[in-house]
Amino acid sequence: MKKKLLMGIISGGGVVFLLLAFSFWWYVSRAPLVETNYVMKLNDLVRPTDAEGENAWPYFKQALQLYTEPNESIYRIIQSGPYNIDNDNNSTYLAPAEQNKLRQWMEQNLSAWDLLDPEIKEQVRQAIEEKQIPQNLLTSLFKNNEVYYRTIRTRRGVRYATRPYAELNQVRKQFYQMICNNTLPEEANRALVVEVLRDWMEENQTKTRQINKWIRQNQPAWQAFATGSKKDYLFREYIIDEQSDLLSSCYIPDLKDMLIMREFSRWMIHANLQAARREQALQDSLALIRFGHLWQKGTSTFSDQLRGISIIKSGYEHMLGCIALRMGNEKDLRHIQAEIGKLTESEYPIINFEGHRLQFLDVVQHTFTKGGVGGGRIIAEYFNRWITEGASDIGLWESLGRWFEGTGRQEEMITLTDSLRHAKRDDTVAQAHRLYNRINELAQMSPFVRHDRQTSIMDDFETLDKEAYHLIHMIKRNFIDFERLVDQNFQAQALHETVTAVLALRRWKLTHGRYPDKLHELSAAGYLKKLPDDPYGPGILQYEKEGDDFILYSWAADFDDDGGVENPNDPWGERSADSDRVFWPSKNK
Repeated sequence: MKKKLLMGIISGGGVVFLLLAFSFWWYVSRAPLVETNYVMKLNDLVRPTDAEGENAWPYFKQALQLYTEPNESIYRIIQSGPYNIDNDNNSTYLAPAEQNKLRQWMEQNLSAWDLLDPEIKEQVRQAIEEKQIPQNLLTSLFKNNEVYYRTIRTRRGVRYATRPYAELNQVRKQFYQMICNNTLPEEANRALVVEVLRDWMEENQTKTRQINKWIRQNQPAWQAFATGSKKDYLFREYIIDEQSDLLSSCYIPDLKDMLIMREFSRWMIHANLQAARREQALQDSLALIRFGHLWQKGTSTFSDQLRGISIIKSGYEHMLGCIALRMGNEKDLRHIQAEIGKLTESEYPIINFEGHRLQFLDVVQHTFTKGGVGGGRIIAEYFNRWITEGASDIGLWESLGRWFEGTGRQEEMITLTDSLRHAKRDDTVAQAHRLYNRINELAQMSPFVRHDRQTSIMDDFETLDKEAYHLIHMIKRNFIDFERLVDQNFQAQALHETVTAVLALRRWKLTHGRYPDKLHELSAAGYLKKLPDDPYGPGILQYEKEGDDFILYSWAADFDDDGGVENPNDPWGERSADSDRVFWPSKNK
């Protein structure tokens, strides 16, 4: 009896062992079932619904084909610091009246250089060549905090030389500002000022001639680009990198190459401003803005939408600079205002993250078994393969590489035991949908509203167990980036509404001879359909008349009113407090 019982136990145990072994083998040997073509779904997201419109892509493709790359000397000019409208450190990009004032001052003071001792002349020329001006040549022009000392490395570390030097570019900028503001000290070394500014102007005139020649060569490319920017939509299908089978490696062929036209537009706009063709510079800025809107609407990945928003912001900032240079006439201003209004005839577009949702679902189908009965399980082998092979071409989570830096990526991998603890596929997908739905809700709230309600997508992550939802927690950092993308879009909207308001204000002044006391007068009189909202404040942008001008600003990212004081190194106050984002007066005035 005992023998039979023992044999039964052994037999039963063997069966259980075999069943467990079979179950273990079945579990670890399963592979994900890739059934859904998410590339097709992604393209359906961005495919235009209006079949009657015209695609801008053929024109942009033509622009790329016609574009002439800069030669080596022009490329060096561009790389040394692209000119921008705010760059008052370059004499060739000053307003015409200021350029004339500078030239007149130079003509009146040339004799100071001619009378200078030859030995001193040589010192000045050498200082300019070295791009450092010794303090003994500057007399009283600089305060202590605007002087730096050349450092000399020794065996004991770093020691300071006894003679102070000021940076040439800083000297040029301050000389120019003093002359234009009539604040150059009487005791200033005018011979030094003449030579520094003469060298500056000659240097920039040479650069300008080279740049203008390159711009003329690219007129056909620009015309194709400008024509394309007026079309109804931009569409070209996403494809997957041939080295990967993940949607996260998707891209639109040749689209990134179009960024060269964004860079070229800067130079195009400045060239027209130099030649006093302000209306054409406004049209160039408008082409860039249209291009940005087409890009943003025609793409659905994080990086592509970010580029589109960046292009839009750049275009509006250029336009503000153009408007500041000359009042213009009411008809032209009204036309530009109407063209801008056509870009967002109903509501300003809201960012959505449906493309990123598809990319996440594609990762799920590559790392989990099929859902349904049992819910599907994550497979450690495939998950770890995605970590090691897919991280380099991740498109969904570009910041993922920063996670792995210095960690060998091993910390993010999972073991078989981890996979047993991980939530099932159906549950993981359900929680991911909840997060994506939530970020889409937050995308409709301005930064101020989210700040006021003390709400963030991070609150939703806190409710998810880190071990059970390992895959979801890996994208936590990227949801932080998503919130920043939402902020960027609201900043672009603020610039859009600011430019519209400034155009209306200029039109008002041309008609009434003064600026209105309140912004609401613009909407009441039909100059403006919508007052500009402050994304970082509880209402509209702050507006005040200041003499014959006005100030228009946002509270910026510290969410309070700092009286219209802006930090030039952090315009939106995203890294510093106690500053506002000042839209007007323009930095180019």
